Amino acid sequence: MRILFIAPHPFYQQRGTPMAVRLILESLSKRGHTIDVVTFPEGEEVEIARVKIHRVRKLPWIKNVPIGFSLIKVLYDLALLPKLFQLLRCNHYDLIHAVEDGVFLACIVKWCHGIPFVYDMDSSMVTQLIGKIKWLRAAKPVLDFFESLAVRQSLGVLAVCEALTQKAQRYAPNKKIRTLEDVPIMEISEPHLSIKLKSELGIEGPVVMYVGNLERYQGVDLLMKSFTRVIREAPQARLVMIGGTPQTVAHYKTVAAREGIARQAFFLGPKPVSDLQRYLGEADILVSPRIEGENTPMKIYSYLYSGKPTVATRLFTHTQVLDDEIAVLVAPQAADFAQGILSLISNPSRGREIGKKAKQRVEERYSLAAYERKLYLFYEEIIQTVNHARRCTQSLHE
Repeated sequence: MRILFIAPHPFYQQRGTPMAVRLILESLSKRGHTIDVVTFPEGEEVEIARVKIHRVRKLPWIKNVPIGFSLIKVLYDLALLPKLFQLLRCNHYDLIHAVEDGVFLACIVKWCHGIPFVYDMDSSMVTQLIGKIKWLRAAKPVLDFFESLAVRQSLGVLAVCEALTQKAQRYAPNKKIRTLEDVPIMEISEPHLSIKLKSELGIEGPVVMYVGNLERYQGVDLLMKSFTRVIREAPQARLVMIGGTPQTVAHYKTVAAREGIARQAFFLGPKPVSDLQRYLGEADILVSPRIEGENTPMKIYSYLYSGKPTVATRLFTHTQVLDDEIAVLVAPQAADFAQGILSLISNPSRGREIGKKAKQRVEERYSLAAYERKLYLFYEEIIQTVNHARRCTQSLHE
């Protein structure tokens, strides 16, 4: 098929949704589909067979598009629409694949041109908006209506986790809705860096490692408070933070100093995805202290694949993938999170057993091969529906 792909974010960047988009583009390309991607002006150029990137014009006063909802993102979303119609005047498309809030642009295109679309539900826009702007809670029924409209107008939904699958099914029980989980990043990248983290940083004790952005919903404040308790009982332990922007890194260095762990916490900033496997290999314990959200953090699959034990909050964002056999799950409280870390520091053999089972689980359920199998089965269903509708239309015209 010829697919018009709406990616309303910077592309390509080494963060969750753009990485997921790259993976799906590469997978669809392998299947022989031709894809035009409409996206923001920011991002690295990537070469993917049968995929062409179309960027909207850069707004002169804007340097960086922040993660999550923002006025800047809304302005760029609006800028995508004329670019879409420009492409529609020049090309025929069989299907639109719309990621996150790009689905509302897909609805407009469908109403104007009759082109069906797939909703790539990488997160719940309602949850994101309410998490970012608290006073919008009063408008939740209205927001739910528009999100449900997007699901009902789609030809099918690809949800990134079970929580979003269940939400989409509540909106439209008879719709084609499938779960397509992320995969370990190490399966789609090759490491090229030799890392000896402990010797480089002068660490002699266990390394507790966090990987990801440093936004509030990730629970980084919870992690800082927890680690102050950890070093009271395990003074040789060190916290290594990978990810974040210069602004968020500076902020949490200040928080670490305030919590009295400035010397025990190392902030390395963002690192190339290709080196993630090497960094995870240097950890003794991996942590995901997320306190909000419904989708499973993309890093969880890489954590599991690394064979190192994970401590995570016992919330559905984690428990739809993690259980007590492959992770240490604790309440989202500083004392509980600290105790989870300390339980692994005091019992390394337990950590090794958890890590071994975790890697086995991800190889069985969340490998690249499993991902592509789920994606291709979903697209086969969509293609059959598109072709059937086309035959019906032709019969009516005859």
